[in-house]
Amino acid sequence: MSDFVKIPVLKSNKTVTTPVTAVFPYIHEVAKFGDYEINVDMVAEPALRDQLQTEAKALWAKAGEQFGFDAANMKPDNAFMKTGETKTGETFERVCFKMKSTRKQSGKEIAQKPRVVDSSNAPMNDAVYGGSTVRIAYYLQFTEVNGKRYISPKLEAVKVIELVSTGGQTVESLFGDEDEGGFVASTQPEAPAV
Repeated sequence: MSDFVKIPVLKSNKTVTTPVTAVFPYIHEVAKFGDYEINVDMVAEPALRDQLQTEAKALWAKAGEQFGFDAANMKPDNAFMKTGETKTGETFERVCFKMKSTRKQSGKEIAQKPRVVDSSNAPMNDAVYGGSTVRIAYYLQFTEVNGKRYISPKLEAVKVIELVSTGGQTVESLFGDEDEGGFVASTQPEAPAV
């Protein structure tokens, strides 16, 4: 007999944010714990904060109905909006949208990464730095593990509206107009090695 235990999971509908400013994006490489992630400053984005709280309350209530717990008198065991203080003493509140770098499918680990596109929906491989203007496709996920119940924002894709380079400057502000006849990066994925 198998020891497989089905973990209660419930997902919200996929949603796309309005343009927001990226904070600490790790969308082309994994962050410290093996996740792709992008943060958004909730102090600067109060409409998104309200939207996420509304969506989280609705998902929590639906999970309570579906999995038989008193959602009205309980709260999730996590706070997906993180608060803290910077080195300079400023208060911050952020939400982190994450995607695991692997997922299980038919018992096998499969690599995955978020889709990243430019403003014309063309795939892009450029590094995305904090300060870039992006739209984030996401969903919220309810999970119950070992008697603890969580709601987490999950990353699906990122659309880069304005790309900022290191130091918070746009590439255009560093170089000006494009150089005619110069190298143009391919947006096509590399061919697999044979």
